[in-house]
Amino acid sequence: MIKIRKGTINDAYGIARVQVKGWHTTYNGIVPDKFLNQMSIEEQEKKLRIGLTNKQRKERFFVAENDKSEIVGYIIGGENRYSEEYPDCGGELYAIYILKNYQRDGLGRKLVQTLVDWLKDNKFNQMLVWVLADNPAKYFYEKLGAKYLGEKQLEIEGKKLDEYVYIWDDLKHF
Repeated sequence: MIKIRKGTINDAYGIARVQVKGWHTTYNGIVPDKFLNQMSIEEQEKKLRIGLTNKQRKERFFVAENDKSEIVGYIIGGENRYSEEYPDCGGELYAIYILKNYQRDGLGRKLVQTLVDWLKDNKFNQMLVWVLADNPAKYFYEKLGAKYLGEKQLEIEGKKLDEYVYIWDDLKHF
């Protein structure tokens, strides 16, 4: 049985573990191996501890635990970080990762719904998400009702990658 709960700073290691494994699973063949190979759980944990204590933005994170109290997935979202580019959208899904063995069983939808409920409770009516164009997760977002809004290019280890932005323009109907 999977339990979703509000995350705490003490979850940083578990989130980092899922994040690193998620990047290796999701972005293998998309992001350069050099970048993936230099990712470490410990380094990501340090970054997460800093990010999770940042109170400049209104944000929240939720974790999914299995029956052994191990974090198997997480979602982080909150105030739109791209307000200059997309000033009319208040909310954003920053990241969602689920260990491969727990995917395709409705957990992603439950995590997104949990974040959406929090966003609505905090008066956010829309939500953005950025996704690499080659990431199959874009279809997950489309299935959940997200609409393509635009794109930009980013560079990782010298490789140019297209990144799409999707929007849910009315969370009341999510």
